[in-house]
Amino acid sequence: MKKIIYYLSPIALVPAMLGALELLENSGLLAMSPLVLFGALVIYALTAGLLSPTKKKADLLLAAVLPATLFLTLFLAGAFDNGEGMGSTFLMNEGFEAALQPLTLIGYLLLSGLSLAASLKSVRSLFSGISRLKKTAAVASFACLVLLLPACTAKDPNAALLKLPESPAEDFRFEYVDEEQTGICITEYLGSADTVVIPEKIEGLPVVRVIGVRDGKTGLLKKGAFQQSGVKEVVVPKTVKVIWGFEGCTELTTVLFKEGSELLAIDGFENCTALSSIDLSKTPLKNVSGFEGCAALRQILLPDCVERIGERAFYNCSALEEIDLPESLERIDQDAFAGCRALERITVPAKLNMVNGMSTIPFRDLDALKEIVLEEGRERVDGYGFFEIKTNATITIPASVKEFSGAAFFLYSPATFVFKGDLPAPLSESGGFDWQTKYTVTLRYDKSTEGWDGFPTTEGIVLEAVN
Repeated sequence: MKKIIYYLSPIALVPAMLGALELLENSGLLAMSPLVLFGALVIYALTAGLLSPTKKKADLLLAAVLPATLFLTLFLAGAFDNGEGMGSTFLMNEGFEAALQPLTLIGYLLLSGLSLAASLKSVRSLFSGISRLKKTAAVASFACLVLLLPACTAKDPNAALLKLPESPAEDFRFEYVDEEQTGICITEYLGSADTVVIPEKIEGLPVVRVIGVRDGKTGLLKKGAFQQSGVKEVVVPKTVKVIWGFEGCTELTTVLFKEGSELLAIDGFENCTALSSIDLSKTPLKNVSGFEGCAALRQILLPDCVERIGERAFYNCSALEEIDLPESLERIDQDAFAGCRALERITVPAKLNMVNGMSTIPFRDLDALKEIVLEEGRERVDGYGFFEIKTNATITIPASVKEFSGAAFFLYSPATFVFKGDLPAPLSESGGFDWQTKYTVTLRYDKSTEGWDGFPTTEGIVLEAVN
């Protein structure tokens, strides 16, 4: 009976352990990662070995295999539920939500029930031949199960927010989007609630725009729909295609988009200084702009269909450390990422047009910049002043590039360019790459590539061959 209890216990105890980790993460005491989870499993395996009734190697092996298998099941459930497979970042909330679907939950409860029943029935015999230390460890594990089991079913707090009832239509001033009255445009929020769930329909018509009040003569926006309001949380219905008008909402922390969102354009979130993240990845968004001065914004997730990032879109978003530019991106306008002083890494999609005109410089004043990676598939690097570099950054040029101009990079510090392929054809009459800088530029290339022996050596240019 001892061995049966021993082998069944991980089925009940591992979810309790994961629940404890989730509580620590939600309280801010622990940053969850696969490494942390792996470490917790190692500790669990050691504890299980301590409690082994036989001390056989097979028992110790099972002590490690059983919790690891259960953890892997939860991980895969979360990963595939995200639609990203093994490439997914493991998120505790999504993993638990997927793993504890009805059938899985029923199976878990049945197995846990067997384990608990066996434990209660044989608790005296289980404890009869073990030391005080082992008894203490066993009691602690059982207490962990009883106290922390509810945490295993913890949900993403945003899930509850998405299920809130819609705010009443009386809280909004609105107009029809056209003479045919095919949809509703919200022009002003009249309520005072901290949490606003924008209704999907008003007067039986879909809400397709959230913008603001326009000047009757010029047609220009006079005031955003939520501008400088005290709203803290906003839920946007799937019917909204354009959202604009949250300028100066300094208490706004959360903006959620309901499943099936039809959002095409977003703007007007300037100086929302409490907004730390926004997830647009599940929308069909084409144009992004209007997050200037969002000083707390650390993360923004963009979908794979974004085509344009507008002028000053993320200007002075000083907390933004990294942004994943989607492969669909074709244009970034002037000063789009200027003043993002925490931005460390930029990945440039192959389709992105780097010719924006004279000195538009989408990327400048990036005090923490370490790396720029141009993705494979780009054949030409040209333009003028696309990047302003004031740090000793590394710029990776893919093997697909056949033509290159250094004029795309304004260098105010030493920099290293890593070329993955043969020497590209220079786009300057001098035969060089036309850097106009007083700082040293290092060109690093692979010895197996061709053309570099004939590159014209000039002052300030250092060729570095590597294997």
